[in-house]
Amino acid sequence: MSGLIPQQFIDDLSYRLDIVDVIGSRITLKKSGANYTACCPFHQEKTPSLYIYTDPGNQHYHCFGCGAHGGVIHFVQEFDSLSFPETIELLARQLGLEVPRSTQEFKPDPNKPIIDALEWARELYCEQLRSHPQRQLALDYLARRGLDEDIIERYQIGFAPAGASLLTQNASPQQLKALLEARIVLEREGRQFDLFHNRIMFPIRDRRGKTIAFGGRTLGNDRSKYINSPESPVFHKSSHLYGLFETLKIDRQLSQLVVVEGYMDVVSLAQFGIHYGVATLGTATNQESISNLLRQSQDIVFCFDGDRAGFEAARKALNNCLPQLADGMNIRFLMMPEGEDPDTLVRREGTEAFRQRLEKARPLSLFFFDLHSEGLNLELSEHKAILKTRAEPQLTQISAPTLRNAMRDQLRALTDAFFARKQQFQKRRQHQDRPREARADVVLNLGLFICLSLYYRPQNWPQFAPLLEMELEASDFRKAQNFVQYLKEHQIQNQLSLLKRLATDPQARAQFGSYFDGIELLPDAEKAEAEALASLKSFEKLWRGERQTALVEKIKSFGSLTDEEMAELRRLTTASPSEAGEI
Repeated sequence: MSGLIPQQFIDDLSYRLDIVDVIGSRITLKKSGANYTACCPFHQEKTPSLYIYTDPGNQHYHCFGCGAHGGVIHFVQEFDSLSFPETIELLARQLGLEVPRSTQEFKPDPNKPIIDALEWARELYCEQLRSHPQRQLALDYLARRGLDEDIIERYQIGFAPAGASLLTQNASPQQLKALLEARIVLEREGRQFDLFHNRIMFPIRDRRGKTIAFGGRTLGNDRSKYINSPESPVFHKSSHLYGLFETLKIDRQLSQLVVVEGYMDVVSLAQFGIHYGVATLGTATNQESISNLLRQSQDIVFCFDGDRAGFEAARKALNNCLPQLADGMNIRFLMMPEGEDPDTLVRREGTEAFRQRLEKARPLSLFFFDLHSEGLNLELSEHKAILKTRAEPQLTQISAPTLRNAMRDQLRALTDAFFARKQQFQKRRQHQDRPREARADVVLNLGLFICLSLYYRPQNWPQFAPLLEMELEASDFRKAQNFVQYLKEHQIQNQLSLLKRLATDPQARAQFGSYFDGIELLPDAEKAEAEALASLKSFEKLWRGERQTALVEKIKSFGSLTDEEMAELRRLTTASPSEAGEI
């Protein structure tokens, strides 16, 4: 389509895009305070020098290595190698927008009237808390909860008086139409009325500080203590966190987040100086809300009530964390004493005591087994089997490889299923490692463990590339050498790729299929890797000795060596085994 794209549309598009979502869909980002870092895709580097700045009013990126700089649209244009119009078309399509041209009328954000109406409602609720004749009921409640004027102002807490007509009587026709779309004004049998009345009002704001919904706490005996705005064109529960905007205003670094269940929990923690509390919206912490949390901070403490419902909420949160874990994240769980919630506990114990509880929160790896071993007596073999049945399927969901392997070790320790056989295996290995007349028997174990380690983690083959430069006669050295060569040739980077290739390559399956017949009990990946690295050093030492002997014998037989051979002999004589392996 010909014609210029209106600048107003470009500005509106840039405003709607989240730079973290857009760039994060193309390269791997790492949280760094309030912003993000990454290895720059526009030049070669190993240490991240690309910074993504997330200030809602000035989203941009800058590379301190090559100087690349710009906004979200410019990044996509450069990364995807598109023209500017192609970039605008791509990003607009992702948001479901049609790009206008100079011959078309530009259509502004259709949700802007809803946001404007909700902002007006927030101001109106705040004004009622200051001036409405019924305001004292609300003020007395807030005073009993220990909230001062600063906290009330920071969170823009307001008051919806009784009567269900505050909004409908004061809104303009345009505002009323928008509030109906936001679903905080309802219509039934031709009559319009407010959703919220006789309630303390908590505005829910997005990262820009714009009001997108409300939560309301009753001041009477309503059956529902809290009610929330229904989902609307501007409000999707899993995409937002109550209190995040207010938290970012205090500290954009966000070294830690405390996740609680209710609005009052967030506000009470802030009143006591814990300004990094947020609440998820909805009945459960699902994967989308977990993803939202992890974009804000890598250090998260979940606080749940100590009743059955609280433990069930904690279980759901934990299960939804597992697929999104990365090594280096610090996720913990703090269960409140029975009958307490963060609001009541921080008011009763004070700031320092609550912070100490946060410091002692249970790490995810331990809390996982607390939940799965609930009701079990691990002295009983049957209960150990139950724990294994409960835990193993969940462990496979963990995306962080180091944590996943460590938790599998924890499961083995708790179930105690293989200890006896492992001890017998270790005794056999100690016996096998004793010096024997046939050196090949020692080498047999060495090659076997290298193959086993690379079966678990084939992407580690470069560590064992020195084997390709060695020449030893032992058969299991040849097996290890061949396996490394195979992984190198096919550039296999994970176990799934290896298994798929072996399944579809009959020749490789015939060659490598019987490699592990010599082990009665396979050790875990960490143990196999340690053994493999030790085996590599032993191979290096053997090869170094054999090569030295061959060069010395050549001197005896021929009286001299070439210059290259003399230099090699000097290196072999002075180098450590690991250095010699690089020759």
